[in-house]
Amino acid sequence: MFAVFGTARAGGLPKCDSADATVLVGRVITEAPAVQTMGVEYVRMTDVEEQEYDPDAKTRSCRGTLMTTAGEDVVSYTIRWQDEATRQFQVEAQVIN
Repeated sequence: MFAVFGTARAGGLPKCDSADATVLVGRVITEAPAVQTMGVEYVRMTDVEEQEYDPDAKTRSCRGTLMTTAGEDVVSYTIRWQDEATRQFQVEAQVIN
């Protein structure tokens, strides 16, 4: 599992289907060393669903289909605050199919 960080534009923790989150999911997967050597690029996320939201941990668990120039894969990802005061959040993702 890999992680990247982003800055939320507005509101609370980004939702699973927000552009803030889905673009980072694409980066997590396509910037993995093994994938980078193949020249795979992010296209878009589809079929995004929130699996769970934990208000105490301020964490969203999500699932969706990642479309890249190499095809599509189902991914599971988590969104959580890295630093809520500065609106920095973290996305961890992994391919599950």
